Amino acid sequence: YAIISIKDTGMGMTKQQIKHVFEEFYKADQSRHDFYSSGLGLSISQKIVEKHNGKIWIESPGPGKGAIVFFTLPLNSDKE
Repeated sequence: YAIISIKDTGMGMTKQQIKHVFEEFYKADQSRHDFYSSGLGLSISQKIVEKHNGKIWIESPGPGKGAIVFFTLPLNSDKE
C-alpha cells in the first residue's frame, strides 16, 4: 500500500468532530453553512478510497492546529 497524506494549517478538529467528518453533509465549523460547500467532499473521498481497497482517516492535534488527511491505496491491483 501507498500512504498519502495531505496536511493543512486550518481550523483543526476535536476528537468528537473527527468522529463525524466522513458523514454526508457534516461540517465541522457550523458557521460555514453556505452554498459554496456541500459537506460531501470527505464522504465522497471515503467512498472512492474504499472502492479501491484503501482506507482513509483524519488526525488533528486540536482546534486551531490544522489537520492531516491520510489515505492508503494498494500498489498492485487484484484484477490483473
